[in-house]
Order: sequence, then structure tokens, then C-alpha cells
Amino acid sequence: MLAPRTSRDETTDPLMIELDRTRARTSAERGSREPQFSSLPPSLFRAFRDLAAARSGIQIRDGKETLVATRIAGRMGELGLDEPAAYLARLREDPSGVEMIRFLDALCTTFTGFYRDAEHFTLLASEAARRLSRGQQRMRVWCAATASGEEAYSTAMVLSEAVANTEVDYRVLATDLSTSALRTAIQGRYSQQQLTPVSERLRAKYFIPVPTDDGTSSTRFEVSQRLRERVSFARLNLAAPPFPIMAPFDVILCRNVMIYFDPQVRQRLLDELTRLLRPGGLLLVGHAETLSGLQHQLTPVQPSALRKPRVA
Repeated sequence: MLAPRTSRDETTDPLMIELDRTRARTSAERGSREPQFSSLPPSLFRAFRDLAAARSGIQIRDGKETLVATRIAGRMGELGLDEPAAYLARLREDPSGVEMIRFLDALCTTFTGFYRDAEHFTLLASEAARRLSRGQQRMRVWCAATASGEEAYSTAMVLSEAVANTEVDYRVLATDLSTSALRTAIQGRYSQQQLTPVSERLRAKYFIPVPTDDGTSSTRFEVSQRLRERVSFARLNLAAPPFPIMAPFDVILCRNVMIYFDPQVRQRLLDELTRLLRPGGLLLVGHAETLSGLQHQLTPVQPSALRKPRVA
């Protein structure tokens, strides 16, 4: 089974500790100097692209040589490597798998924000209210590609508000491939600008100003313990189902991730998401994503929202 982590578990996680040790060791021993190259030759680009696809399912389109070069340059600088071919060899020869994680971290796009695609959270609130009206006493939601945590904490706030003054137990599982994004999510600290979509009332209720050294007004805020304890984080590769996850879920958010996978991986992922959904449960996908060409029995509720049929 997955080993979920809350913010207080971060320093005891073996993977995080090993990544920290690797980062500290390479920085101390070799310094950080980015190599001087702006793109990749076609053969090396294909090698990095194929490696990413094989290990994570991420599909990188032709013409992205400069993007990949930019993403790996920083890590190569930390390792003291000047040639992309040397870094490719390092990836292939690393028995621990730690360097592969760092490579995939560099490639992952983690753009997100609180209440991104607000209509999904409006639908989530309605879904929670509907289930409460039917007497449901337990809600489980999975944010499958949580990135740096804003989606998961937005989900938790919606559920907390929906079940206020009730005994309903709600939990949010939040997963992502990127360890660096998960680290940010587990820390749960965000700037005032990042919290712009969060109302003043909810900000005061669910966030605590981070004290400053000089006593000036804080511009960073930390997720409150009452919200943290409802969210668990874990690393997961969505391209490698089946997943060791306790099910079923009432709602699954898997947004803006399937667009990076080829049709075969998308089909396997959709099958697994459907399996993990409770009958009558909701699947929310990104607005830019389409399930066209994929086999499924989900019923559209609104754009980018689908429901699993109830058992007859």
C-alpha cells in the first residue's frame, strides 16, 4: 500500500532523506555551475524522451529539444557534468533510482493554483451537499496529480465548509510523481500572492501567518493543522497502474495530466480511475483533456466532469 505522509512526516521519509543527502553532497563537492548548451542533438533528445516515457509515461513531443535541455541543465550543473551524454549515462547507470527521480522532477510541469478551474470546486461542493443530504457519513476524495498542494488544500477547504457542524468524516489523498512538488505540498507554505484566490474569511480560518525574524507583517502563510490532518500525500506514478490505494473514492480529480500520456497509457489510467471510483462517483479531468477514442462507461455531467454509473 502507499505510505501517505502529512506535513509532520516529511523529515522521516527515506526517499526525501536520500534526495536531500544527494543534493547536499553534490552541491558541496562540486558546486553548482550550469553547463553551456541551449539545445540537444536529435539522437540525445530521443534518448532522454524515450527514457522519460519508459519510466513515467510522460510523452515529450518532437521540437522540445530546447525545453529538455533547459530542464536538465540545472541538475547537470549540480553534478559537475558538462555533456548531456554524460548525464544520460549517469541516469542509465544509477542503481538507486534516485537520479531518475531527480530527472523526472526536472521534466514535470507543476503549474497549479488555489481553486484553479473554480467550477470544479463548485461542483465538488454540490456533490458533498448532495451526499450529506442522503445521510452519507464518510467522504473520500483523491487528487491524483496534486503538484505543489494547492489543489489538495482547496479540496479540503471545500469539504470542510460543506460538512461544517456535522459528524461527517472526510479525507483527501493527494499524489504526484514529482518529489520536489510534494515537498512543497507537505510543507504547506504559500505566499500572499498565491493565496489571492482564497477569500479573506477562508484565509483567516485555514492559514496561519508565518512569523518573520524582524517582526514585520508576514507575506507567507502556512496551512493550519486542522486542514493538514485531513490531507495525506504520497508519491505515485500514474502511468503504472494498478495502484496500491484503498478505495473507493467519492470524487477523483485527475486534471491536466492525461494530456502528457499516449493513448495506451491514458486508457489504462482511465480504467484504473474508474475502478477506484465509487458507483455514482465523480471524475474531474482538465478542460484541455478529452476522453475521445477511449473506452469507458462514464456519463458526462458537465464539461470535464463525468460520473460512474450506479450499480443497478
